[in-house]
Amino acid sequence: MSNEGYEIGWDDEVEQDGGDFVLLDEGEYSFTVTKFERGRFPGSTKIPPCNKAVLTLAIDSDQGRTSVNADLIMYSSMEWKLSQFLRSVGLKKEGEKVRVKWDQLVGKKGRCMIKHRTYTNKNGEEKQTNDIDRFIDANLSAENSTAALKSSTVRTSQVNKPTTNTSNDDLLD
Repeated sequence: MSNEGYEIGWDDEVEQDGGDFVLLDEGEYSFTVTKFERGRFPGSTKIPPCNKAVLTLAIDSDQGRTSVNADLIMYSSMEWKLSQFLRSVGLKKEGEKVRVKWDQLVGKKGRCMIKHRTYTNKNGEEKQTNDIDRFIDANLSAENSTAALKSSTVRTSQVNKPTTNTSNDDLLD
């Protein structure tokens, strides 16, 4: 379990106002990695327990600034997603073998496609949140990367229109 907060003492100063949640339009966005944590994936029917990289990405848009979390599951069947992220922030080239320098991720900039994910909150209400559909190579835009992605399991549509692709959630059940 990751500990993202801390206990506030009775005599501590209080400063953080928090931010409003911004549901971004689906489409292509630039991001900056603002946080990296080492985590643990508890396992599923398709992937055993293993390490995961927990990333917080800041996205600025016309709708406002928001943070989107992305988990990179450290298992061989999900290695493509880790490579996709590393290519997005310029730390890897296609086909290149690299050793990740985890301490250098914060501050890196890249591009990604955002889609909406629907979930049910603890009150039984259906809500939507921002979700990373895929990361885009540093030297490509979403439209230019379509040809490169046709050989993968991801299919794309035009920028700022909903995408249809096989969900990563299939692998995490």
